[in-house]
Amino acid sequence: MFKEMGCKNYVGIEFSRIAISHCKKKGFSKIIFGDACNLPFQSSSKDFIIASDILEHIDNHELALSENKRVFKKIHLQ
Repeated sequence: MFKEMGCKNYVGIEFSRIAISHCKKKGFSKIIFGDACNLPFQSSSKDFIIASDILEHIDNHELALSENKRVFKKIHLQ
């Protein structure tokens, strides 16, 4: 979907190495191993984050949401 929209710099995060292998076999090359509670990105480095259908699989919802907030770029409204 992102490729079709013209996005060039995107990445998917997956905790299951088996799922990553399956995705790569299907042609999804921009997917890496990662933990939603310890995202492998610098702070304030992402323009947007989609976390679809993940919270029900995570024990510490607050930590996962805090990590999303940490890596999300700060928006300065004037």
